[in-house]
Amino acid sequence: MNKMLDSIEPKFKSPHWTLTVLVYGVAFLMINVGFEFIMMIIASFVVIPDVVYMFTSFIFMSTASFLVIMIFEKSKLNLRFGFETEGIFKKYMLGYGLGALLIVLSAAPIMMFFTSTLEIANPIPYKSILIFFIFFLIQGASEEIYVREMIFPIIVKYSRPIWGLVLTSGFFSALHLLNPGVNVVSIVNLFLAGVLFGYCVLYFDSLWQACALHSAWNFVQGNVLGFEVSGLSINSLANVQVAGGDLFTGAKFGVEGSIFALIVLGIAIAIFHVLTTRKGINVFAKTIQN
Repeated sequence: MNKMLDSIEPKFKSPHWTLTVLVYGVAFLMINVGFEFIMMIIASFVVIPDVVYMFTSFIFMSTASFLVIMIFEKSKLNLRFGFETEGIFKKYMLGYGLGALLIVLSAAPIMMFFTSTLEIANPIPYKSILIFFIFFLIQGASEEIYVREMIFPIIVKYSRPIWGLVLTSGFFSALHLLNPGVNVVSIVNLFLAGVLFGYCVLYFDSLWQACALHSAWNFVQGNVLGFEVSGLSINSLANVQVAGGDLFTGAKFGVEGSIFALIVLGIAIAIFHVLTTRKGINVFAKTIQN
């Protein structure tokens, strides 16, 4: 992750990284509230479809993150956010394939042993699936830009990387506390997913893989396999009805509310921990920079 960390050039000297994180967070909130206010004004004149509002909100989130860095840093945005152009397709497809694999492995036991209905949708909602494919590309990238890359490198650069993993993952899981069907297992799994995304950034020194993994996890879970995505029901290629204990099925929260997702995420994190360690990155060290 040295490229990202080396790219950080603060305009103002801060006495401690926690103050930097707080200032960035407040600035982000103020900018985003301003964007939302603009949308409210527009909505008072024209009707904004829900799907347009969702797309716009996530685009605003990314824009606010970029603006915060532009205000407080002299950093080059492509390096600061891990968006180098070299090998984009390969990096993104690697992350997307990994995300699809992990959610399929998590969902497979549920589909084999805990489903009462499993069938292909008739008719297949092609248009809706395509819209959500694009939506999840934007949503996954936006959340990673905001949660992982606006704050995570600051903590990793000036403190122990483990704090970056824990704090950003805790914040990521807290963002879903009000989602339908949320329970203890789903919150733990969301925390683990955040840790996994963080390890992706540490290991690859890039945000492309984490963005793709995040997007694939949601799209395949919801629009391909037919499960709820963090408690939200969406049109899918398949119709699935689960039957069994919430611990095994994830109930109304989706696959990521199940014990199987916890196991898969735990194994994936363990593998990434070994890989990052072999790469010379010690997440418990005071710094990972050479």
